[in-house]
Amino acid sequence: MISALTYGWVGVADRRVRRGHLLAGFTAVAALLLALVGGGGSPPPPTLPTVGTTTTTTVPIVQWRTIWEDQFNGTEVDAALWEVEHSTFGDGNNELQCYEPANASVADGSLTLEARRQPVTCPNGSTRAYSSGLLRSRQAWAYGAVEVRAKAPPGAGFMPAVWLLPTTYPYGKEGRSGEIDVMEVVTSDPSAARVTAHWNHSGDCGWGCQRYGQRVVVSGADTTSAFHTYRLEWEPGRLAWLIDGDPVYELGERGSAKWASAAANPAPNSATYPAPFDAKNPMYLLVNLAVGGKTPGSPTAQTPFPARFEIDWIRVQRPA
Repeated sequence: MISALTYGWVGVADRRVRRGHLLAGFTAVAALLLALVGGGGSPPPPTLPTVGTTTTTTVPIVQWRTIWEDQFNGTEVDAALWEVEHSTFGDGNNELQCYEPANASVADGSLTLEARRQPVTCPNGSTRAYSSGLLRSRQAWAYGAVEVRAKAPPGAGFMPAVWLLPTTYPYGKEGRSGEIDVMEVVTSDPSAARVTAHWNHSGDCGWGCQRYGQRVVVSGADTTSAFHTYRLEWEPGRLAWLIDGDPVYELGERGSAKWASAAANPAPNSATYPAPFDAKNPMYLLVNLAVGGKTPGSPTAQTPFPARFEIDWIRVQRPA
């Protein structure tokens, strides 16, 4: 049984974002003084803050404290932290793999989830052409910062992901209690990662009918050629994603989008904002390498196997 640890906070601000705000503020003041002194004309219009930032310079810098982590320094998956999947989980997406415990391994300071092109008999008796790996954390959290450093495998037909699902589904199943994707990569599009929040607020269209997020092109080497750091910050009324320390998307009152249930006329029986991503809904972590399905599509004859999703470390934090 998965245990739940719930906590919350207010006033979260990333150090790099704060420094950017201060620099932007100094630049705006200098431009205003030059306009007033030099030309006597109207000052230039103010520059609006980017999505996911704040206009104030009084937000305190937050010190983060790690409360759960795995640096994968051992020789096998830590059974105290993870459950190792053995199933055909992913059938809803018509995926092609059977998740096998042998496909998850720890060595040289990293976790590897390996997809193999091999016939395998699954626990339900079906036979699949591919095997792969999936871990589920034994602990769950409502609110927190999840950060992972990972490298996706090359080749078409894979979708490596780090994501969160509810433990108890307090707002109902079939998407009503939501899902948060810290990161996903569709490996036929290796230059970008996807950060997404899914939920069904209307109760009639299953998973994914209401979702917000963004395809983000990563800086430098692509997602399959180098490790990148993916971060989700989840606080009351706010979900924010960063890649390699840079804010890339925010959902909430200050962000570029709001919960569907925060609309002026929400659908009947929808949860009230900021549900379903609230303190009543602790979520656990999943780390997996999906093969085929509606997303990302099937592997091709040129897709290299075995394929390896490598995770250097993963951690959960809260403000100190």
